Amino acid sequence: MVLWSDIQKDLIDVMPGMKDRSKYIYEGKPLRFQIPMGTCTWGVSQYKSLNVEIKNHEFIEWWGELERRLCPQEPFRSNLANGSLRIKIDDATYIFDENSKQVTPEVREGLFRGQELSCLIDIESNYFFNNVWGLTVRAAQIRFYGTEQPSDEPKSDAPLLAKGICAFLDSENLIYESNTGRCPKPREAVVHFYLLGINFTRLGQKRTLDEREALDAQLLSWPWRPPLSMGSSSHPWTWTC
Repeated sequence: MVLWSDIQKDLIDVMPGMKDRSKYIYEGKPLRFQIPMGTCTWGVSQYKSLNVEIKNHEFIEWWGELERRLCPQEPFRSNLANGSLRIKIDDATYIFDENSKQVTPEVREGLFRGQELSCLIDIESNYFFNNVWGLTVRAAQIRFYGTEQPSDEPKSDAPLLAKGICAFLDSENLIYESNTGRCPKPREAVVHFYLLGINFTRLGQKRTLDEREALDAQLLSWPWRPPLSMGSSSHPWTWTC
């Protein structure tokens, strides 16, 4: 799965659709990527959408640039307002718990209220409604965190979903977790990496939110960034919980 930060905007193909609308393709596939973890304060609305509060300022700036590229028409209604991203959800959205176990709760009003979420989103097309342009942003997968879990009781008339594969990349959630301002559970961070011949090691130390934010800022400030998902013998990078 592609992280939002790995998307190259100039590789997104804007394909003509019906009635002056557009569809979006990335490297021959639908435009799908993982966004930073955020808080779903109010849960799913009666209109089958949810808002995820994201405090990653880099992502917020990036999202604005993406919207302007995909849909330059005016007037335009952004899916992002005051750091909260509006995402559609339906019975075809795959849902996983924090252990990557697939669950099938009814998509009802209030689902995910107050929980931390990671989302894989599809930007399928734009739309024109009530004389305003916008983007159709849908959750392909959702992973929730915390002890209060949605009831795994599917609606009787809901279509039966095939078994899904949890496609989330943990590195994104861990590196940017402090930007949510919250931590879903106590964590023991293990950071072991080499930069410019300097060995930094922090083993098994419980950290406060301020300490994690300071460490994140230090890591992300380096001009050379190692791979987030894997290391090498010369530049090992590990962040586990």
